[in-house]
Amino acid sequence: LRATGDTAGGSIPLNVAESLIASGRQLVRSTATTSRTKKSYIASNYSKVGERIAGQARIGYTGPGSYVVPILMPLPRPPEEPATHPDLGTMQLAGMEELRESEERRASRTMAQALTAIQNRVVEPARDPTAATVLDLLDAGVSHETVTAVHRAVRSEDIEQLGVSFQWAGGLRPPPNLPEAVAFPSGAAPLLNRTAQMMRTGPRRVHERLTGVIVSIRDIDNLAEFALQTVRRGRASEVRVVVGADLRQQAIDWFKNRETVIVDGRVETQRGRPPRVPRPDLVMALSETILFEDEEE
Repeated sequence: LRATGDTAGGSIPLNVAESLIASGRQLVRSTATTSRTKKSYIASNYSKVGERIAGQARIGYTGPGSYVVPILMPLPRPPEEPATHPDLGTMQLAGMEELRESEERRASRTMAQALTAIQNRVVEPARDPTAATVLDLLDAGVSHETVTAVHRAVRSEDIEQLGVSFQWAGGLRPPPNLPEAVAFPSGAAPLLNRTAQMMRTGPRRVHERLTGVIVSIRDIDNLAEFALQTVRRGRASEVRVVVGADLRQQAIDWFKNRETVIVDGRVETQRGRPPRVPRPDLVMALSETILFEDEEE
């Protein structure tokens, strides 16, 4: 997190620094929870797993010039011999798997997605989000608390802009289609405050919506079935999703690129078998919805 402004003596007021650090902590806590379960208003109902993950965050040394708050998220050590698989372009899809996404990486990815969504769908359009936009923000992991954290950092007269940059650990492939940095000007504070209030009473969906990464994929008859590593009802889960031949190649590409995928539909459960969405209403990459596509005028 980077706070820049016209400050005297190369410093910022202590209360502003406190707000910046508090905003960073709230960002970590809220997105660690929304990485487990989508909530428009968390209040005191933080995820226990999310709180454990957020408790691992550390603060690094600041640097000269702008007041910089580096936030570090330790990752678990990956297996010494990662899983291998045949060429993804062939028909031999059965059993192809990559490393699972760790809880810590999911939490960090959710933060990056959430902040990117706030910038692209709230700050840059410079207008109050609609109910449909709020649903899109929820998909990216945005909550009332996330927007409030950004608002808290930019509402001070001593701050011209809040910048957040992302650096991903070299041992894992970085999440695709996310920017290296986002920025929130202080002039957006009133809009952010109104957006936070809208998130308190966010709209509800009729169908269940899942987000996660594809960890395996296989052919079944003329269809394809992939396993989505996700979180349902606050618990880690792998849900099997069946798609037609028209989405088979896209699913392979999402799998190869480690894209975050959205699935909307009815989840069927049967004792002794993994949850399954045999007829999804929607299957697409998150980056194709709210993060990078231009809005229609």
